[in-house]
Amino acid sequence: MLSWYFVADNVLEEVTFGWPRQRGSFQLKEHLALGLERAINWVGLNGISLDKDPHSLSGGYKRRLALAIQLVQIPDLLILDEPLAGLDWKARADVVELLKHLKKELTILVVSHDLKELAALVDRSWRMEMGGVLKEEPIAF
Repeated sequence: MLSWYFVADNVLEEVTFGWPRQRGSFQLKEHLALGLERAINWVGLNGISLDKDPHSLSGGYKRRLALAIQLVQIPDLLILDEPLAGLDWKARADVVELLKHLKKELTILVVSHDLKELAALVDRSWRMEMGGVLKEEPIAF
């Protein structure tokens, strides 16, 4: 799960992989450093060494790392496809709590078959069938 998506040898390199390598402005570097600190804290990776090999992380921490990679760029919108897939019950609960926190800071669009577990996150819900929107669903699951 997720391991094949990681390309770097440690967590810090993984999170900063897409950063510009050329000499950038001080403002850009400051912006990216702020995004890195915020992302690491938001997803709860501040308790692990940034030198740790991402492939050695548990499934829940790999999911957190994948979220941090997206959050470091400080997006306005976070799109997640099946964010709970393949996680054990503890990791699932942790990710739901994390998403509850992130929901306060940015817009999240989630595609999932598991609506009951994500009900606390939902403001609006649509039922899709055969590749199209069938109808808007009530929020209470």
